Amino acid sequence: MPFDDILKSIQNVRDNIPEFFEDAALKHAKEITRLNKENLSKGKLNTGQNITPKYSESYRKKKGFSTPDGKVTGRFYNSIFVTQTNVPAQMQVVSDYVVDGFALANKLEEDYSEDIYSITDGQRNSLLENKIAPEVVKRINDGLKI
Repeated sequence: MPFDDILKSIQNVRDNIPEFFEDAALKHAKEITRLNKENLSKGKLNTGQNITPKYSESYRKKKGFSTPDGKVTGRFYNSIFVTQTNVPAQMQVVSDYVVDGFALANKLEEDYSEDIYSITDGQRNSLLENKIAPEVVKRINDGLKI
């Protein structure tokens, strides 16, 4: 292969690495969403800390536990999804659930934390190491074909 072709191949791969990560991460969006919902159901933020403040005594009796889980009817859980941001190779977990013209996500973030979204660092690292990085490496290797 001529040197100019090798150089073009390397430059093309370099320029597309953020896209490789985005594509690989989006392939695992359902898993990321599932992990986020799992964390919420356990009353955990993406930091691993418990969601606070705790439910009131009367609501605790109704739910059977005091650590908030963000689940009342299930509609909020069903509205959680992964989307791309304006930053290359960066994703975020969001909700588009609206109640009476008001985004429930905003209320939950105010009451608890923006950390109700996303996955823990350990979950993120495992996903990157075991699923996303191998896919990116494969795309790099396929793109180089030297």
